[in-house]
Amino acid sequence: DHSKLMAIDGVWAYVGSSNLDARSLRLNFEIDMEVLDENFAAEIDARIAAAIATAQPVTLQTLKARPFAIRVFDRLLWLGSPYL
Repeated sequence: DHSKLMAIDGVWAYVGSSNLDARSLRLNFEIDMEVLDENFAAEIDARIAAAIATAQPVTLQTLKARPFAIRVFDRLLWLGSPYL
């Protein structure tokens, strides 16, 4: 899931796909939306809270414990990240 969600003060909400980098803001075909609505912001807050409630923490120890092949694959993907 590449979407970004944010709600501030239960009134303003942001939904979008762009990152705060030059590629996302200038080159990629991404879209963002700001919504000034209490009901919409409450729904975004609820979605964020549900995601946090079911999230699993990622620690350096668990990352290092992944199989070698997966870590190599992650590094190869990282090399190509400027082009993705």
